[in-house]
Amino acid sequence: MTREAVYSPPPSTTQESIASPPPAIGDADAETKVEKLGGAAARIGWSHGLLHAFDSLYVTVAEGNKSVTNGLYRLRDTDGDDQNDQSELLFALKGGGEHGPHNLVVGPDGRSLYLMGGNGTPPPADVNRRRPVVTKGIDRPLPHGFESSKHSVEGWVLRCDPDGGGRELITSGLRNSYDLAFSHAGDLSTFDSDGEFDLGTPWYRPTRICHWVSGGEFGWRGGSAMWPEYLADSVPAVVDIGPGSPAGLVFGYGTKFPAKYQRALYACDWTFATIHALHLRPHGASYRAEVEELVGGSGLPGTDIVVGKDGALYFAVGGRELDSAIYRVRSVGEDDVGPESGAGTEFSPQDRGLHSLRLFGLGHSQTARQPMVVFPIPVD
Repeated sequence: MTREAVYSPPPSTTQESIASPPPAIGDADAETKVEKLGGAAARIGWSHGLLHAFDSLYVTVAEGNKSVTNGLYRLRDTDGDDQNDQSELLFALKGGGEHGPHNLVVGPDGRSLYLMGGNGTPPPADVNRRRPVVTKGIDRPLPHGFESSKHSVEGWVLRCDPDGGGRELITSGLRNSYDLAFSHAGDLSTFDSDGEFDLGTPWYRPTRICHWVSGGEFGWRGGSAMWPEYLADSVPAVVDIGPGSPAGLVFGYGTKFPAKYQRALYACDWTFATIHALHLRPHGASYRAEVEELVGGSGLPGTDIVVGKDGALYFAVGGRELDSAIYRVRSVGEDDVGPESGAGTEFSPQDRGLHSLRLFGLGHSQTARQPMVVFPIPVD
């Protein structure tokens, strides 16, 4: 693998929306072309999440500002002039900043959106469909610690229609995950934050990769009220990473990498300037993972990561007034980089039924149309 810078913007203190098509791979003389977006896109920013889907640009406004309300916006070109002339607030969100509303993705059914909210963001008040069990007040009989007397559903994933309607809380109980990614199997993963102030305490919970499941509760609570992972009501992590600051997340589907890396989940750690490659393997009805450092080094505080149409990985760096840039990661060896087959990610016959039921619970239409066979769970 090799890494190369493709764009470094000039210093700026303003919020601007830009388009930045990357230069062609192998063209040493090519320059990245940058275009400022006009229309409604020029009047919006302060965003922690962008998504182009359903002929729209979705923008999660998360930073405090004097121009627009925090929440999820939909920008559209209604007159065909290639400019987004319409901006619509689909729903407001009270949270903001680094623990506010974050990124969003299209669901596996191709008809829905999944939005990530940090632990400083209550879900919209009018969400009546909730899969996790909702309780009020502290739910562990331990002395109150830092913020431990409050139980909420902050740290959640919300599912909605493209127009913002049909909102449903899917899962909750994480601290402050920024991004989320669906696998080809329809499983939803995230990279969750730790509570750095808890480091060294018995209840410290490191940053970790989590497999979001329908109705799952991951047990984030402030201070000593944190749920231990062994509680029967809590969903365990896929793998613990350690101290850090989770940011962007993406599966390697579509990369021109060796097959192992096409299947990998890539996770940005802002604090330690590292992009982890996570190689998932089935474990029961969920997963475990091996962790490998793909990219790391001084001056690379990764904020987000995507797969380009050219088969390369692109990641952005910056944040908190640091210099920003966009980098490209591509394969340069002699390894086979043809489309991967998916081998090595199959579930056993016993676990396949459990996995199908869980996907059915998420409402994936493809899974719902398939016949399901449920096997008994072996008991040791």
